[in-house]
Amino acid sequence: MHEEFSALTNQHTWDLVPRPDSVNVIRCMWLFRHKYRDSGDLERYKARLVANDTNQQEGIDCGETFSPVVKPATIQTVLSNAMGMHWPIHQLDVKNAFLHGDLKETVYMYQPPGFVHPSVPQFVCRLRKSLYVLKQAPRAWYDRSARYLMQIGFICSRCDNSLFTFHRGSNTAYLLLYVDDIVLTASSDGLKNEIIALLKIEFSMTDLGKLSYFLGISVTRSVTTMFLCLYKYAEEIVYRAKMANCKIMPTPVDSKSKLSANDGELVFYSTLYRSLAGALQYLTFTRPDIAYAVQQVCLFMHDPRESHFAALKRIIKYVKGTLDFGLHLYPSALTKLLSYTDADWAGCPDTRRSTSGYCVFLGDNLVSWSAKRQATLSRSSAEAEYRGVANVVVEILKGSVRTEVNCSSNVLREFFVRPNLLVLDALGESTPCVNYDSWMVYVPEGEFLSRIGPTEFFKDLEKYGGPDSAREWRKLLDAILPISAAAMALPPLSIRGDLGVLSTAAARYAPSLLKSFAQMGPQGALGATKLLRPFSEIIDSLGIKDPFIRNWLDLLAFLLAGVKTNGILSAEMVYMFSEWYKPGCTLEYPLHGSGAIVDALVRGLKKFGGRISLKSHVENIVVEKGRAVGVKLRGGQFIRAKKAVVSNASMWDTLSLLPPEVVPKSYQDRIETTQQCESFMHLHLGFDAEVRPSHEWTKKGIPDDLGIHHIVVNDWDRGVDADQNVVLISVPSVLSPDLAPPGKHVLHAYTPGTEPFEIWEGLDRRSNEYKNLKAERSEVMWKAVEKALGPGFNREKCEVKLVGTPLTHQRFLRRNRGTYGPAILAGKDTFPGHSTPIPQLLCCGDSTFPGIGVPAVAASGAIVANSLVSVTEHSQLLDAVGI
Repeated sequence: MHEEFSALTNQHTWDLVPRPDSVNVIRCMWLFRHKYRDSGDLERYKARLVANDTNQQEGIDCGETFSPVVKPATIQTVLSNAMGMHWPIHQLDVKNAFLHGDLKETVYMYQPPGFVHPSVPQFVCRLRKSLYVLKQAPRAWYDRSARYLMQIGFICSRCDNSLFTFHRGSNTAYLLLYVDDIVLTASSDGLKNEIIALLKIEFSMTDLGKLSYFLGISVTRSVTTMFLCLYKYAEEIVYRAKMANCKIMPTPVDSKSKLSANDGELVFYSTLYRSLAGALQYLTFTRPDIAYAVQQVCLFMHDPRESHFAALKRIIKYVKGTLDFGLHLYPSALTKLLSYTDADWAGCPDTRRSTSGYCVFLGDNLVSWSAKRQATLSRSSAEAEYRGVANVVVEILKGSVRTEVNCSSNVLREFFVRPNLLVLDALGESTPCVNYDSWMVYVPEGEFLSRIGPTEFFKDLEKYGGPDSAREWRKLLDAILPISAAAMALPPLSIRGDLGVLSTAAARYAPSLLKSFAQMGPQGALGATKLLRPFSEIIDSLGIKDPFIRNWLDLLAFLLAGVKTNGILSAEMVYMFSEWYKPGCTLEYPLHGSGAIVDALVRGLKKFGGRISLKSHVENIVVEKGRAVGVKLRGGQFIRAKKAVVSNASMWDTLSLLPPEVVPKSYQDRIETTQQCESFMHLHLGFDAEVRPSHEWTKKGIPDDLGIHHIVVNDWDRGVDADQNVVLISVPSVLSPDLAPPGKHVLHAYTPGTEPFEIWEGLDRRSNEYKNLKAERSEVMWKAVEKALGPGFNREKCEVKLVGTPLTHQRFLRRNRGTYGPAILAGKDTFPGHSTPIPQLLCCGDSTFPGIGVPAVAASGAIVANSLVSVTEHSQLLDAVGI
């Protein structure tokens, strides 16, 4: 009792308040019971405080009370899939689950017996959270748990509200929720463990390990089979009926006679009849062999007769001899649904209605079955059969809808997050990738391995920011994740640069956009209106003041778009949060580097008759009669465009390629007055890959657990956009060793968008002044590399040393003033569209919508490509890839 009371007070379940006048106050009581293991042994004594709901009044202290529970067919379908794919299956138990449910109504309760506060015995408890046996307790717990599951990326099934599915790339998880019992299966142990850790952050729960005992069902799993059995429950039914010594029957029903409503005398113990019939109904969970017989006796629960009781006893006698019967599930390679159905005709002697039954197999596994009297009279046996077929079709369609929802969601997310995947897929090409989920971070507070997903990052926050940081981060996630559905409801791959966008985007995705607004509620919908505003506005509205979190968010924004949170669109950050801070997320790096992507694009273009001209520098864009008609190369060659000229150079460089006389002054002024991000420094190294154990910092060599990415921040107070303050380091040969000679590593370090061009402007790249400045400005990158690689790294022994400056980028990358891109702040200006005042000239890249960053640039190119084809062709492509 003390343990239970402590749990209640720790959860802040109630506040002690003076009793208001004229309010309904309910009573409470202590219930005691024995809790047994699946073996039947006593596990522990349990005390539970429950409310007395008999005097609750609807509309005063309770409202809607219905709470969904998982359907048996759903459980069997999920377990069958997990067996077929050899996934781990775990069970979780939420401690005091109903105490997590938030009450919407005001409920007053007397203080618990034996624990009345001595100072204020006349006070009553105003419940803040639900309590067991409250009429609305199950619904309150379901609402709370479902809301949290959807916040972390799960999708609630439309067919069964207690089934939640999670998709992230090739990773999938299914979660079944039955009151306070949870069954979780996932495609990998890593995803399973991350979801469990995330659930433990929100709820107090116990990981019971591999599924063995769920809802009274004993689960025995081997490599070749899973066996579900209600042995203990069936045994209890036999003992409850006082038939432990009865004669065993070989079948559950007498097939020679039909039960009639008025056959025999009334049963004296009608309550016992109803209790046993209801218990047998649950036994059909794993016993399809008694489904018809139980259905027959349940027809007469309102007015049972002696003949009905005899039929019920016959079922129990059959169960007595088959206690160890159950349901077998096997690993099945087949995924098709196969159903069988049958019906009698006018079988009921009282109503002449027919009884139909069906069973549904998923591959080799029986997952659903039913026997039920038809609702209306059939005038022929054919009509009765057709009604039976209609019933099983409805059951099959439930599974089909669920599969469709999961698959479409998965495809949409894949192509939304990786628009370049769509381009390669359309060309019939692909690039193999390796996954990673972390990078090393070196900040003034210390260094840590930052993992994608919320679980590990909470630990980092606790260590470097304190408990307040973790609470504010939770508040931020709770506010952002619900509006991610609205941010992702309109895929950029559906957008085009003409009025056809009304068909391919607006009309096509309006229902999903409206649905996402409806699901998030008024408060969430209000937050979604800020998607096109600076992200700092969302941070400020939530009262996020923790300096570590604000610095961290500035860093993430800067890495995404080259600006801090006061300059980045909220939509961009929401995209990032919806992908990075959910369980199971991984990032991908293309094997063989970015060159592999270029090679795949070249192969695909050639496959469809495209021409590739490498090492061809464009001298200018040719304009005839006011229209862009092609380009002239430095070698004098002219290439005529079939549809349009597309420039992926920056807006400033594109302007310099056009004849001045054809450019409207307003367009030229707009480009020339657009602020630029600063330039960047590069450091390319090649060095020996001799490794040492990561815990030994005194020996020579590189750590054996070296990661691919590292971020170094020298001083938060200067701001992440201060020059020489942030250095990014990549060692791609860690994941793709073929990028370096055997036994070697390649490294790339750079300062993103913070190197001022002014100090380099006008310098001769062959002069000593230039060389000295290059050595001085690259020192911050050298020091960052030494910090990341440890004392075993020696810069003097690097076999390759290449330093890039803004002048390097201006000449070889053809970046105007070596710029990182336009410095366009959200809420103050917008990135230009893809069309230009010059007909048949389109622009894409980091100078156009959506902006800076690889995913944004890929989406920009896709939008331009969409604009070059008809609306019909564009829609056909969206249909073909399932978006």
